[in-house]
Amino acid sequence: MPNLRSILMTGLVLVSWLNVVNAQQIPAEQLRVQPAPLLLADPVTPGDRLGHLRDAEAHLRAAGEDKLADEISKQIASEQKQVESLLSEKRKQLEALSQQIAELERLSEAGNVVEFECLILQTGHGNIQSLEGNEGPSAFVLAAASRDIVEAAKKRPDVTVLSRPLVRTLVGQVAEVHMGQQVPIVRPTSASDLEIDMREVGLSLKITPRRDGRASGVLNVDVRLSHSDADFEAGVKVGDINVPAVHESQASFGTRMGSGDTMCVVLPNGEQDVVAFIRQVAVTDSRKR
Repeated sequence: MPNLRSILMTGLVLVSWLNVVNAQQIPAEQLRVQPAPLLLADPVTPGDRLGHLRDAEAHLRAAGEDKLADEISKQIASEQKQVESLLSEKRKQLEALSQQIAELERLSEAGNVVEFECLILQTGHGNIQSLEGNEGPSAFVLAAASRDIVEAAKKRPDVTVLSRPLVRTLVGQVAEVHMGQQVPIVRPTSASDLEIDMREVGLSLKITPRRDGRASGVLNVDVRLSHSDADFEAGVKVGDINVPAVHESQASFGTRMGSGDTMCVVLPNGEQDVVAFIRQVAVTDSRKR
């Protein structure tokens, strides 16, 4: 005569088993009445089926039906493999989609040409930095309406204009302006032998515009300004060659700029400062020309 505990346990096993059977036998048309979720098409997901199977296995083992529980365990292992296979497939699809998006973004920028008007000058130390109250390398952006500051800086009596390049480059590409000369640098190759290399000194300006996804018409602009001097008085004489000492200073900055904005970069260089005004003129699509 079965006791009450056995009857209840058997009932729970039957309910769990029916859930599994119903989940597997519902016609596909009924399962797809609702809109499909993002990754899994069936309302009864593989995760739901695994949950039902694990419940059934637990109830069967509690009831002493180990043989049936072993069969359920095999089915769980099979379902688990299917879930892992599905997840692996979806991950590959997401990776492929990410690569396609990155390629489309690259192609959308490939024809965008950015134009910068640059003014590089040398002035007394602190003349421009006093605008920001900073004694070290500094950078700040002037709005399009602040061009008077640039014009006033050019007219100062202690200002020497070093270069006024017009720079064009593609979005995502580096543009470089270099102005200077080559000087000899001695490099020892052994205890008794020396080798002479030629090194460029002078002014170097690198500009790299990148797309800003937060605002239309705005670019992230990275700027690197460097200046080096060949000091022959502080150098040495090697044989018949005067080898100068090289003094170099450099700074890198990044900012967001819109059309008409001007970035001012100040690079201290002893008693003089090298100042670069970089004005973003326009962004055009070269493919429409």
